[in-house]
Amino acid sequence: MREACADRVAETLTDHLGLDVDDSIVQANRPQRTGKSPLCRVIIPSEFAGPVQSGQDYLIVDDHVTQGGTLADLRGYIQSKGGNVVGATSLTANPGSEILAPRPETLATLRQNLPGLEDWWKETYGHDFQGLTEGEARYLLQYNSAQSVRNQIAARGQAPSVNSDKGAARPPQSGSGEKGTGRDVEGDEGRRAGGAAPHAAHISGHELEMPPRSYGHLVMLTARYARVRLDGHTVVNYETRAPIALTWECGLREFGAPGTSVEMLRAVPAIPVMLAGARYLGSAPDPLRRPDIAKVHGFASAVEIGGRRIDVLMVVRENRQERLFLDRVERRAVVGARAA
Repeated sequence: MREACADRVAETLTDHLGLDVDDSIVQANRPQRTGKSPLCRVIIPSEFAGPVQSGQDYLIVDDHVTQGGTLADLRGYIQSKGGNVVGATSLTANPGSEILAPRPETLATLRQNLPGLEDWWKETYGHDFQGLTEGEARYLLQYNSAQSVRNQIAARGQAPSVNSDKGAARPPQSGSGEKGTGRDVEGDEGRRAGGAAPHAAHISGHELEMPPRSYGHLVMLTARYARVRLDGHTVVNYETRAPIALTWECGLREFGAPGTSVEMLRAVPAIPVMLAGARYLGSAPDPLRRPDIAKVHGFASAVEIGGRRIDVLMVVRENRQERLFLDRVERRAVVGARAA
């Protein structure tokens, strides 16, 4: 019904302005943004497919604008294929979303309030803040730090599709805003990687539902947290863009096992953030020689609990179907001084 409304608007514009309707460009994915949080609407891209006439002017027609992300993604696709988007229109829009290009003052405030986020955003999503819409930029202003944005994205396991050729990095919006062991998996690749120490996820150590009364109680709370809050989620590693599943049966069960150190138990709530920001070390055959595992991958990460940093090795298993699962997390000895 909603698409039919947009089609009728396009036909009306055709009749009055003498334009041709091009319905050969179609949406290639279903982001399922309806009912999602505003942050999910910002970070889940719409992908498109279909022929674009190089040098042709395009006017985009939509039925409703929530934050303008779909229009921005379509504009990026058309312009990446040589087309020229001269404007966009819609039947209805959320309050404030009728302005697509971000205002200069909005961009200035966003850059001032969230320093460091724009470079990461460009590396992750293919465009800087100039590629956001006004609605998207204003939504991001509610966060108090760049790390808090990255943490929320990591917790949702959202990032662009890997190796997708159907999307395109958004260009700037036009206008001015007017209306095993570490040795098992690090390998030569990991040793060559070197580099600065991975950024540490910050947690207070009090993220569990209540203060533990004893070690046994801590084990129980950690296992419950992993089962209820982490099981079934997927985290996308920023560096490799690889989606890594968190499942109770394929690894999470071990994090709440008796005998695990208190520090590692307290670090369990930080697993999604640690995995998202981890630095890739390399791969190796599975030292346990499990028949269903093709190989294992090593990631260096860290967590800071109550001001104390703990460096860890996150081991990810890859099965015969090339799916990745977090296998285990171990303390990691860091040799030598860390790079600044």
